[in-house]
Amino acid sequence: MPDTVITTNMTNFLYAIIIAAVFCIFCTIGVQSKTALEALIGEYSVIGAALLLILVLKTVNINASEQLLSLSTLFTLGPFLLILFIIIYYIVIINIYFDKIVSNKISDYYFSFSNISTVLIMAQIFLLVSTIAKTTELPRKTFSILMLLGTINAIVVITLGIVLKFYTTDC
Repeated sequence: MPDTVITTNMTNFLYAIIIAAVFCIFCTIGVQSKTALEALIGEYSVIGAALLLILVLKTVNINASEQLLSLSTLFTLGPFLLILFIIIYYIVIINIYFDKIVSNKISDYYFSFSNISTVLIMAQIFLLVSTIAKTTELPRKTFSILMLLGTINAIVVITLGIVLKFYTTDC
């Protein structure tokens, strides 16, 4: 059984990193320079890495209690995996269309969908973090809300990719 004090301290440290990265993301919203876009990629990478480490810590705690294949485990780990998938896909899209975004040869819809996705990711993360901080298992209502937000966010990020691929301008 892992030491709960160390696990709690590590999790709190990762939460602090996520909060700092979220603050930085809100500072770079709407900025189109190359360095700001690189910072945005880095910030999302930090959030993804912190969420992955929290997922590993939760998995270690679940393994210690020997309930790895229970339904509540899937309810707890599922939203982590969905948020990680969305963040990774968002980073890949920004990397693929990096030059178009920096040269401002994109539609105005990019900024709208990017802001919507950022708000949805932050809502998912804060709901997940606040719930996991209180309890080890995710309640079913919270799971449902997180999966709904994740589905909407996945649609928004896919739409963002479509906007970047097909709706370019010749400015």
